[in-house]
Order: sequence, then structure tokens, then C-alpha cells
Amino acid sequence: MRFFAGQNLVGDVSDIWGNLQGYTDAFKTASTGDDGKQYFIPQSYYPWAVFYRKSVWQKHGYQVPKTMDELTKLGDQMKKDGLVPIAFADKQGWPAMGTFDILNMRINGYQYHVDLMAHKKPWTDPGVTKVFETWRSLLPYHQTGALGRQWEDAAKGLQQGTSGMMLIGLFVTQQFKPEELSDVDFFTFPAIDQSIGADALDAPIDGLMMAPSPKNEAGAKVSSRTWPAPTRRPSTPRRTPPPWWRAARRTPRPTPPSRRSRWSSWARRRASPSSSTATPTRPSRPPS
Repeated sequence: MRFFAGQNLVGDVSDIWGNLQGYTDAFKTASTGDDGKQYFIPQSYYPWAVFYRKSVWQKHGYQVPKTMDELTKLGDQMKKDGLVPIAFADKQGWPAMGTFDILNMRINGYQYHVDLMAHKKPWTDPGVTKVFETWRSLLPYHQTGALGRQWEDAAKGLQQGTSGMMLIGLFVTQQFKPEELSDVDFFTFPAIDQSIGADALDAPIDGLMMAPSPKNEAGAKVSSRTWPAPTRRPSTPRRTPPPWWRAARRTPRPTPPSRRSRWSSWARRRASPSSSTATPTRPSRPPS
């Protein structure tokens, strides 16, 4: 969002924020550009975690891993049991970015991740290299052929019990039948560096931004006042945005490591609604 605001590609909606109801200070911070003005109206948010089916884990006696060593041992056992350890897809270009986010926060810490997304640290930094080296060690546990698979298809493996787990957003439950939802559980990605721990969590915020010079600016702002406060129910059908609004969500193309600094050009804010700290980062999910 800050990238678009800094390039004058979106309109200032600061004057309507005083009339919005149900938004925490964290949502306002996440909607604020570098100039202190608001350019974003949050619509929904959802955490990313490692999801699994309780019945599958109970059948095999799996335990939630607390460390990277425990995670890899679990992956080895899942292979022996005939399961794909980690369901994975990246045809749309964005799911792998969630894996990078969580590995970066586990290896280098929350503040490092914030600074990297804000271009305060270079993508050539040794810390980034360490993230990709760690990721490489985990690839043998990932579902193969990810570049030709959409996230919905990867999630079907989780739903059908052929995959053991999947790192993705809460919207993964859209791929499950209503009667199966009680069998879905999740855990945060385990710690890699014990001094950093596993407290940091991805929680993308989806929302709307206004065009810089809409033909009906007054109508756009009136419409924004009727938009519901952010909800953590991503499976709930969303209303179609008015034509004078630009959806804040973007579907980024896969980006090679040498150009990963462009991730922030797809920037949105990432923050826990109960926190006052927002993390600029890339989108994690395309529009429904």
C-alpha cells in the first residue's frame, strides 16, 4: 500500500477514517502511508499457519513439532507412512511468498522481516541467503510439481488425507466440507532459532484503495462508510467492490531472488488486529 501511495497511484481517504466503526488502531496504522495519511480501508484478515487433519494425525500418532528438527523428523515419518509431508502449490505465484515470510521471521526475527520489506535491508544480505538455504533443506518434504499446481488443488490433498500438513492461510477451510471442519486444526510454524522463538505470525489484511482521481470521489467515500469492519471469516462471500474502488489485493508474478525487493511494490500491511505494530509485506491470496 505504501508503494502505491508514494507513487500517487491511490487516493487519500483520511477524511473518512473518523467515521469508520469497528477498526482498531492497528488497522489504522496498517492503512497509513509514509506521509501519515490513510489510503486503505481494511476488509478482512486471516492468519497463516500449518494446517492438518486431526484424524490423520491421530491415526499415525503424530505430534505437533516445536523445533525444526522435530519438523523434519515428522516429515521423514510421513514419507514412510505414504503421505506427502507438506502440501504445496505455487502456480499463482504467491503461496511461496508465505513460506519465505515465516522462514525469515523464524530465522532473522520480526524486526528484520519488517526492515527487509521496507527496503531498509538489502536482499543481498546474508540473512536472506540463510533463509533460502534453510528453505532448500525443506524442499524434499514439499509436494513436487508445485509450479503447475494451484493452492486449491494442494489443499485437496490435505482434505483427502493424502498430505500431512500445509502452510497457508485460514481460507484453506474453503476446500473442506462443512462436516469436516471440526477435523481441521493448525499450529504455528516451529522455532528455528530458539532465541527468536515462534511468536511471530503472518496475518494479511485485505481491503480496498481508491483511485487517485475518481470521477465520483464523493460516492466512493460514501460507499466506504457502509463497508463492514474487518472480519476474520475469509470463507464468507465478499461483496463486489464499487467500480471506482481499486482492490488492494494483487496477484504478483513469481519473482526471482535478484528482484525480490519488488515484493514491497505489492505491499499491504500485516498486523495482528490487537497489536499496534503493522508489517508491510506482499499479498498472500488473490481475490475470491
